[in-house]
This record gives sequence, structure tokens and C-alpha cells, in this order.
Amino acid sequence: MNDSQGLSLAVVFTIVGGVLILINSVFSLILSLTTPTSAWLPTWGCPCGMNWRWGGPMMPWLFTGMMTYLPIIGALSGVMLIISGLMIHSNTKNAAVWGSIAIVFSILGFLGGGGFLIGSLVGLVGGILLLTQYQ
Repeated sequence: MNDSQGLSLAVVFTIVGGVLILINSVFSLILSLTTPTSAWLPTWGCPCGMNWRWGGPMMPWLFTGMMTYLPIIGALSGVMLIISGLMIHSNTKNAAVWGSIAIVFSILGFLGGGGFLIGSLVGLVGGILLLTQYQ
């Protein structure tokens, strides 16, 4: 495998990993916002009688609870993986920098579900390929 084939393989791995993480995170975010037990229950608190605690029925906060924030972190990680793959493709001089960024955001992508776990692993492989080729 020559240098350009390894680079294109690493770019494809990084972009595919980012897309899988983004798809998984958007799916998890939609699920957490449409299912009241996963996103709204932590703010509504305990229905213990007439006066509910921790916000009560008059204050339903959206975007609360870990089940909503973790997919947002995952979506940002997926977007950063896609951006890093595109930046590697356009400018190979900074491939080691973008490869290390891809590794960091692949690890962060595990928080948002990891792109069905395959996405983060593929992103990690792409970042490692970039670091081993351009040291």
C-alpha cells in the first residue's frame, strides 16, 4: 500500500466513523426528547403528592438529564470527526494534528453511544493510521 492509498483509507475511516457517531447521536437525542421517562423525569422529580419537588409539573425543562447531554456530545464528536477527515483530505501537511484530533473525538464519541460502537472504533483506526503514517 503506498502513501496516498493509506491516506485515503484513513480519511474514509475517519469520515465513516464520524457519520456513524452522528447518526447514532441524532437517533439517541430524538429518542431522549420524545420519551418522557428518559429526558423529562430527572427534572420533574418525584410525584410525591400535590406539591412535586425539583421543578414540579409547571416547569418541564427540555434538554436536561444525562440522556440528553450525552448525545449532544456525541453529535459534536461526529461532526468534528467529519471535519477532521475533510481537513486531512484537503491539507496533508497537518495530517498528524488532525489524526490526533480524530483520536480524541473518537474517544469522546463513546459517550454519545460511539456510533453503535463501530463508529468510534473506525474513527480510532483512522486516527491511528494517520499518526503512524505521518510521524
